[in-house]
Amino acid sequence: MSELFHSMIEGLQDAHTRHGLLVHFPIVLTIVGMVFTVVFAFTKFRNATLRWVCVGCLAVGALGAFLAADAGEDAHRDIHDSLELSNAEHEAIEAHEELGDGGWKWPAIPALLIALTALRNRKAKVTLGALGVAAAIGAGGWVAVTGHRGGELVYRYGLGTPERGQYVPSESGSGGDQDADQDHDEGDSDAEHDHDAAGDDPSGP
Repeated sequence: MSELFHSMIEGLQDAHTRHGLLVHFPIVLTIVGMVFTVVFAFTKFRNATLRWVCVGCLAVGALGAFLAADAGEDAHRDIHDSLELSNAEHEAIEAHEELGDGGWKWPAIPALLIALTALRNRKAKVTLGALGVAAAIGAGGWVAVTGHRGGELVYRYGLGTPERGQYVPSESGSGGDQDADQDHDEGDSDAEHDHDAAGDDPSGP
């Protein structure tokens, strides 16, 4: 258990791992918040429970987007310091970074608008709710595009990933045992061969 905990802490110290973990919060919570916001609209923005579920999802999604962007900047610097990038790779990183910078505002805006539907004024409630639904759908689109750009960096360009086999335990110990066993078997075979040859030698006693 302590080894697992240590591994998790060690992983969070790596900017690429931290970014990969944190991006799930804005992706999942913004999409879920968008869906709940649309459902909330069918209640004519009257259901208080749905209202605060929407606000909670979108607000935490905004916080996750802020933290993910911060980790992404650290990962970006690490890539530039350690790799020589092609023009296509550089452009792909810039496109993803532009979407991520300030991206926390996308889910934060509908969160605020939906929260304001708590106002008693009926006309203001409906107007703010409708704007909140539109903003939540826009935030869902932002998440989809930003996530797609990030996926391209990893799966098309192979950026931000460790070298294959970097964290695989060495098998040199087991390989050495196998080599030793093989040498031992070969030695036994040679000894038996020499013994048979000596028994067949006609000059022997």
